[in-house]
Amino acid sequence: MTPVGTRCGRPRPGCRTITANGGAPQLSIDVRDANDRLGLITRTPAGVVVDSAQPVLYTDLAWTRFGDDRLLQLVYTWWYPARPARAPWDGLSGRLDGLTWRVTLDRDGEPLLYDVMHNCGCYHIFLPTSRLQPRAQSASLAEPPWIPFTVPAAWHGRVRLVLAPASHYLTAVAPALVATPGRSYELRDYAALRSLPNGSNGYASLFDAEGLVPNTRRAVRWLLWPLGIVAPGSMRQWGHHATAFVGRRHFDEARLLERYFVRVDSSSGAGATRVDCSTARASSSSRCLKRARSAACWAASDPA
Repeated sequence: MTPVGTRCGRPRPGCRTITANGGAPQLSIDVRDANDRLGLITRTPAGVVVDSAQPVLYTDLAWTRFGDDRLLQLVYTWWYPARPARAPWDGLSGRLDGLTWRVTLDRDGEPLLYDVMHNCGCYHIFLPTSRLQPRAQSASLAEPPWIPFTVPAAWHGRVRLVLAPASHYLTAVAPALVATPGRSYELRDYAALRSLPNGSNGYASLFDAEGLVPNTRRAVRWLLWPLGIVAPGSMRQWGHHATAFVGRRHFDEARLLERYFVRVDSSSGAGATRVDCSTARASSSSRCLKRARSAACWAASDPA
């Protein structure tokens, strides 16, 4: 899917930087029903809805610290109408669903790390490039980072994400397709979510004062509330994503990268490209990719 345009409202290294660096992902989506079609967030008299007739990824920029470096991060967020129930009691189902894909650029502007989470903060997956290797973690009860494999340098930055229906889990990561015969999505500024037309000549944020999206609560909160996270499972605003239930970890931590990774010493051969998907949901298995070939492919192209 290729964007038909970009809209940035702030003077910054914005939309052109985001597309020029090849960070916008291609999305292979196994569409089973309307809940698997991403779209534009809008307000109607019935409340917040996702307009799938206008496919949109919301973009933003962030920064992270890695040693003495201050590195740019390209952030892409998209939304689905809902996560439908897959059983009579499904504690994860509810209104609205979505994912956030982030690309951390190295000092030379090349991708250093990819990571992704659902917009509730769950299922945070790290995908380092071969420039990084995992840091040895001390024994503790805290959740370890989920690092299924290293992204090969030969993929040249642009990747394709294969997404499951209903759950919208990331099921595979693969090199981007050169030809993208699927649909196009538009890139819009994430800040637009904080000022949506409300249909009565006014504007209102998608988020409440606590950074939550109202009416997106999940029943699983009754099981997870003792772990200290407010409304676990609810959709959240950037800056409000706790990504671990045991210990402390937030998606926008300034030094999250160096907490879990170190740079590869190229002279030692450490951190050579490794693809091991046998134990991870985010795998490049042939079965997943075979299914993806028949899925709707959505991709971003470089700006003209």
